[in-house]
Amino acid sequence: MAVRGEDLSNRQDEKMDNKSEDAKDEVDFQYIDDLECKLCAYFSLADYHNLEIFKEIMKITDGDLIDEISNRLLYSLMFFEHIILHCSDPLRSEIIYKVLEKNKILIKERKIGIVFSDSFKSVTLENYKKYIEHRVTEYRKNKFSQKDLYSLNQPHMTEDYYTKVITLFDGNPLLLKRFKHGGDSNNIFREFIKEDLKEKNERIILRGTQDDDKLLANVELTLWQLLNATIEKGKKYEYLFNNDEIKKYIRNWNNQIDFQKNFSRHTIITELEQEMQIWKSKPPFEIGNTIAAINNRLSLLYSRMNCPYYVLSFDPKNEKIGLLDYPNIKLFIEGITGLQNIFLTPEKIINIQNNDNFINLQKAFLSCVGVWKAYSGMPYHDKQKFSDYIKYFISPDNIGDIVKVLEDNL
Repeated sequence: MAVRGEDLSNRQDEKMDNKSEDAKDEVDFQYIDDLECKLCAYFSLADYHNLEIFKEIMKITDGDLIDEISNRLLYSLMFFEHIILHCSDPLRSEIIYKVLEKNKILIKERKIGIVFSDSFKSVTLENYKKYIEHRVTEYRKNKFSQKDLYSLNQPHMTEDYYTKVITLFDGNPLLLKRFKHGGDSNNIFREFIKEDLKEKNERIILRGTQDDDKLLANVELTLWQLLNATIEKGKKYEYLFNNDEIKKYIRNWNNQIDFQKNFSRHTIITELEQEMQIWKSKPPFEIGNTIAAINNRLSLLYSRMNCPYYVLSFDPKNEKIGLLDYPNIKLFIEGITGLQNIFLTPEKIINIQNNDNFINLQKAFLSCVGVWKAYSGMPYHDKQKFSDYIKYFISPDNIGDIVKVLEDNL
């Protein structure tokens, strides 16, 4: 599903007036919807805020964190021709910068794409800094934007660091802009949120069990459904949030959207958490999980705006639940090759992608997990049975070629 938008509701794309520099340094950007191969995915783990959640859950050293993220990036490129990151990701996070520096050949080989704002005519240090400064100015207009402001004003963001980030984009990388069709991209995110807040017939019921985690993680629920969730208490059902206050809150959201008040997905969550304190409700476990699901939903909408085809969240809380995730990607490879403890490198990925049978590998994986979900309703946690299913599902006509591609390069 192609969705388009912007993380801020205000107009971010301030025109850059230094035309002489732009004319000299102008580069060729490609629109995402013009990519010849639609098998590309947005790597949302690289987002500063998502990465902070990942770090908190994983509780590992920075060195191990770089390896964990790099592995997820490389495994993703075994099935997607391009993995897409946002241009501000390596600026906000030194971890992401180090991951990209470690795998820089994948940027040069156009396997990793970088998406930029429409305001960019050229990728220069001056233009990059103007873009960041403009975002900071707009974030300051919202009292709930402390997290966003800090992410763009961190101690490591020196002049030298800016230069290092820009150097990542040297050569002939895959530089992307969002969409040339479908209206003003600066207004899309607010429109998308407003659509997600429309009332739905289906309500969700939480029961205070582990099944709630699967429901919140594995079913695509809208913002309206999450805000109007009910919880089972004995033979009765109660709204998880104060229903009257939620109705007011949704109306306020819509008013903010209509009047183009500056906001981001993080200001929305911060405001919701503060509103809950005003309502004098002590958040139980279910409320905490539901707010986390709202945060994930907003992140998904934003990610789909940057790449409409696939979004790889790699949320460690949901990795054992989701299908298109790191454990199941590894399981797929192990299941059809019998190989264990696979060590991937950028060079191996390039060789696999350059093989004529790469497209069959992509199709086999995506079809396999899609059909499995349709039949089972949820991912399979029995490693042997899932491996057997993989071999059963993949066509005998191409499994030999697929296995040879992997065995020759792994």
